[in-house]
Parts: sequence; C-alpha cells; structure tokens
Amino acid sequence: MSRTVTRRHVASLALAAVGAGAALVATAGAADAKRLPVATMTPDVVTTETAPTAPTVIGSTVSSSGVTIRFVDNADNETGFRLQKSTNYGATWADVEGSEIAALEGTGGYGFARAARTGFGTQLRVVAFNDTGVGAGAPVTCC
Repeated sequence: MSRTVTRRHVASLALAAVGAGAALVATAGAADAKRLPVATMTPDVVTTETAPTAPTVIGSTVSSSGVTIRFVDNADNETGFRLQKSTNYGATWADVEGSEIAALEGTGGYGFARAARTGFGTQLRVVAFNDTGVGAGAPVTCC
C-alpha cells in the first residue's frame, strides 16, 4: 500500500513544553515526548507612505502675460506638482486651471509653474502631491 504525503513549509517551528513539570524532565527522550510543535509566523512588513515634502520657492516673476514661480523639488516620493491659488489669505486653496508645470525628475531638481495673471492680493503656491496627499508649499503673494 502506498501513500502520498504532502509537505507544507511553515515559517518556523519551535517546540513548546507542556505540563506543570515540563521544565523538570530527566531525559531527552522524555522531554521530546512532552513537547508539542508550535508554529510561529513572521508578521508582514507594513510600510506607510507619507505626503511629499513641499518644494522650496526660489523666485517668482510677474509680467503682463502671467506669473512664473521657480522652485526646487525637495521630495523623493511625489507623483507630480500643482499650482494652487488662494484669495482668502491661505484659508482655502484651489488648483489653478490651465497652469503649466515642469520639473526635473529627482530630489534637488529645479522646476517652474506658470499661469495667467490672477487678481490683486491672490496668493499662489506650488505643492507636491502623491496618492497620500499634498505637501503644503510656501505661499507667494502676487498680482
């Protein structure tokens, strides 16, 4: 009579002593008889993604055609950049529709954000974003 045995690998296997006098067993054979296998599993590694670090504004230019903000990329986990505006001193921010954003890949790269002129007293900011959220940027008061 033949029998098929399937073996399954467990992360690790340890022997646990059972019974009140398990620690006082005299012989190795008796010790093995009083131990049961206990499976121990290695926990999964969990990583937490954070919002990217905000870019640093290094200059801005206002002309009759629009506004350009130059910045340095400080994040290594961004998906991209957005130009945002606030008309209430930073209480709320909205993406600037039709803005043009360009940045070099990698931390330390330079970039720019360009948009048409906005109303007087409007604040603009460049933010880095990823799936987790937006890294708030420093506002620039402009036109």
